[in-house]
Amino acid sequence: MIQNELFEDVLNNPVRELVGRVELYIYDDSSLVKVCGCNDALKSFTIERVGENKFFGYGICQRLNVKLVDVDRSINISTDNYLEAVLGVGSEYLYPFPSFYISQVRRDETTNELSVTAYDALYQAGRHTLSELGLKNGFTIKSLAEACASVLGLPLNIVSNSANFDLTYSNGANFDGTESVRQVLNYIAEVTQTIYYIDKNWELTFKQLDRDGEPLFTIDKEKYFSLDNRTNKRLGKITHISGLD
Repeated sequence: MIQNELFEDVLNNPVRELVGRVELYIYDDSSLVKVCGCNDALKSFTIERVGENKFFGYGICQRLNVKLVDVDRSINISTDNYLEAVLGVGSEYLYPFPSFYISQVRRDETTNELSVTAYDALYQAGRHTLSELGLKNGFTIKSLAEACASVLGLPLNIVSNSANFDLTYSNGANFDGTESVRQVLNYIAEVTQTIYYIDKNWELTFKQLDRDGEPLFTIDKEKYFSLDNRTNKRLGKITHISGLD
């Protein structure tokens, strides 16, 4: 994937040079209604992880905060829209983030600046209930997780601890059908000793936290560098990686 190629290149190439761009795509259902770039309306955006403070048995949701300058009030954006934050490199587009569903839009009447808060599809999970999944007795934890992913329009990805997902509930689990899909996902993660999140491939992912053993990747002194106004080094590449992927 291009993300991995860029990551390796930024670490190993002594001359780091990249012309990139950041764009925000605004969608209504499946239709693209507006593209905001840094040369026009897009002032800034930040993406952060939001999750409960536990070791496992919870989900990590990504929250997008966007500021748009809308002096002529031409940007019509509401909770009916969803967003995609896009990184562009040359003629390629990188999608290291999932889609984000808008939860709040605020306008500063003095500056006409729009502040938008949006979350990934886990935000939608609280709007669905277990009764929508249509599961019959005899389902496994994996089939329950697949049904939850399906109602969110996502494929399922089990990174580790997959054997724990094979447990079968022959008489059905102890649910009454009113539980939200977000609650069900928490239960699945707790019983399988995993966390869950939506990865950059837009998959509902369950992963066991790494606790012991060697680190998965190490950046040694030859790979990292720092920048300040007293050095002659030049930052030229931008790379996004996620500690959860």
